[in-house]
Amino acid sequence: MQKRNHYIFQKPMKVIATSAILTTTVFTPIITNNLNVHAETVNQQTTNQYELREFELPATGSYQDEATRERRSEQKTYIPTGIYIKPNEEVTVEVSGTNKIRAIIGTHGYDKEWGKEIKLSPGTNKISSPNGGLLGLDNNQTTGTVKVKVTQGGSHIPLFELGKHTKADWMAMMDKYPNAHAVQLKSRKAVLTVTQDSAKKHIVNQDPIPLLETYDEMIRAQDKISGLSETDPNPLHRSTERIWAFIENPNRPTWGMYASLDGAAFTTAGNAIESALNVNKFGWGQMHEAGHARQQHPWTWNDLRGMGEVTVNLYSLAAQKRLFPNQPTRLEKSGDYDKAFAYLKQIDKDYKNINDLFVKLVMPWQLHLAYGEDFYPNLHKLYRELPKDRLPKTDEEKIQAFIYNTSKVAKQNVLPFFDQWGLKASQETRQKIEALNYPILTAPIWEATDSKPVIVEETPDMEPNFTVPVGATITIGNSFDPMSGVSATDKEDGDLTNKITVDGKVDTSKAGTYELTYTVKDSKNHKVNAKQTITVKEKEEIKDEAPLLKVPSETKISEGDKFDPMRDVSATDKEDGDLTSEVKYEGEVDTNTPGTCTIKYTVKDSAGHLATQIQTVTVKEKEKPIEIQEPELNVPTEVNMNVGDKFSPISGVNAIEKEDSDITDKVRHFGEIDIFKTGTSEVKLLGRDSGSNEVITIQKVVVKDKKNGINNISNNSNSDEKEDTYKELPKAGTSTNNSAAIGILMVLVGMIITFGCKFKKVLK
Repeated sequence: MQKRNHYIFQKPMKVIATSAILTTTVFTPIITNNLNVHAETVNQQTTNQYELREFELPATGSYQDEATRERRSEQKTYIPTGIYIKPNEEVTVEVSGTNKIRAIIGTHGYDKEWGKEIKLSPGTNKISSPNGGLLGLDNNQTTGTVKVKVTQGGSHIPLFELGKHTKADWMAMMDKYPNAHAVQLKSRKAVLTVTQDSAKKHIVNQDPIPLLETYDEMIRAQDKISGLSETDPNPLHRSTERIWAFIENPNRPTWGMYASLDGAAFTTAGNAIESALNVNKFGWGQMHEAGHARQQHPWTWNDLRGMGEVTVNLYSLAAQKRLFPNQPTRLEKSGDYDKAFAYLKQIDKDYKNINDLFVKLVMPWQLHLAYGEDFYPNLHKLYRELPKDRLPKTDEEKIQAFIYNTSKVAKQNVLPFFDQWGLKASQETRQKIEALNYPILTAPIWEATDSKPVIVEETPDMEPNFTVPVGATITIGNSFDPMSGVSATDKEDGDLTNKITVDGKVDTSKAGTYELTYTVKDSKNHKVNAKQTITVKEKEEIKDEAPLLKVPSETKISEGDKFDPMRDVSATDKEDGDLTSEVKYEGEVDTNTPGTCTIKYTVKDSAGHLATQIQTVTVKEKEKPIEIQEPELNVPTEVNMNVGDKFSPISGVNAIEKEDSDITDKVRHFGEIDIFKTGTSEVKLLGRDSGSNEVITIQKVVVKDKKNGINNISNNSNSDEKEDTYKELPKAGTSTNNSAAIGILMVLVGMIITFGCKFKKVLK
């Protein structure tokens, strides 16, 4: 009996065990897959914080127009996207709206090659580059915002944005993209493009936030001394909306910091990049190279050493005082004031022949010390407001204009200061300054230092300048504005027009003579009075005259153009008002046939007075479109020279355009050549014609040793292979698999219940 019971019990147990194994086999992959789907979803949400593919680009104006407005050099920059495009990889970009924008693939300086610039039109654009590189975007229009979406192609790199990302975000990005082509960091006003190794090595505590805040403070300080503000009511003096670029150059074999068309650059070689990334070592190099992009050309002249490496440091000093207010300036640290005072004791001085650039810097900086924080902002504004045709062009013109304009801004005759420094004013400049009638400088501001400034004596406060018309005559019934033509200004208080009071009244309904008394006071209580006599005369009877009919005497159009006979046609009448709708015309114009015809226009007023005019319309034969060709730029491919030889990048260069003929004098060049070191460098030459068509040519410059003629520097190039990684998302049909699994489970449960029932019967 015991043996039989054991056998009966054993069979159902095998069935149950088999069912359990089958259930586990079926459901374990399903449950695991569901967990994977959840993990992928969380990972995708995290990824989307860093992997942007949609961008809103506000208009920033073109880099050429911004440079022209500010009277400075051009800097060609782009908004970063955090997307890298491999060589010859096709990427699809969607542009919304109606404006064309620009894109670039590649970052010159960071990459060996020049970036490829591409015009993007509204709609779908497919872009690529043989060299590959980072994708940048630029809405160089003056108004409007453009939406851009990268729909296909490209891989992501770390892109940290100040105010959007945290330190934890930064570290996650760096871990996520360990083999990225580059790393980019963006603040409100700057973008840094550097290698991942340098970012890991030099960013303090791997926290980019203090570093980017420092860049923004530096840029604001240089905006301020340039007289630029984001809120200035005059668009001419607003800070540019374009971003400032700072680039690591991993390709140059020797140490270097320099400013270029592409931004301020710092080499990996010699560890020049360290101070650009380590906030504790941030300093003169960054402020100096950024300052080069701020120098106004009309007062940067050439002499023995030139002012290019002098006025740049006005912006360096302005940034240094803002970032490090408790530290002595470089001029004090390096003893440059003592050297300057030794120069000033010389009898025969010539500022243009000073060899020490920092001694030369003392002179313009003393103007800042003497006349305060507003001196250079106002000088920059003065040069921006000057019409282009009135800007000085030659070096001597720039010197004389600087002497004159500094007196205008200081509101003092500053000639004694320039005489002390040996910057010589011409007789014409002296006469112009004396004609300003400003008080002559008597304080020895040429003895000023940062720690011991010389106070400029205050000029006597003058009463306001008051402008009031002598009189006016009006007709009964006409309106009269007592403030028309009236104004008041004060040297210290500025515009005082809104402070003017008027005593007296004018009755415009009654003929007669009326007297008004005007009074204004300045902040020093200087009061000025003026009177105006107003005559109100009887209304004269005016005879009814014919309407005034205005019609263009002649119109020229091209064959096939539309012609509107009522364009610019109007008719008015003193009694009836606007009669344009009553104008009639006779004659027809065949716009498809070249020739000349006339149209007769007539209009009558309510009194029957008739006015007549004739318009001659000439239909010209349609001109064939003129094909605009890019300029031809001829540049020697390679220049060989010995150490110390003079080098002119324009030598042997000529440029020709179809419209302007010879445009060689318009050729620009970019790049640094150290004539005292052997090596091979590149100079970029850019020719631009009157139609803004550009052509770029690269010239190779080889500096050789004088003795043996050997170039001792060799360039080694390394290329890192990049791998693309991706994660596979859950496949379609997962829900169907889940349904099938549930059905199988229900069948198995039913089988277990059935066997259970049979088992009970057996036991009974």
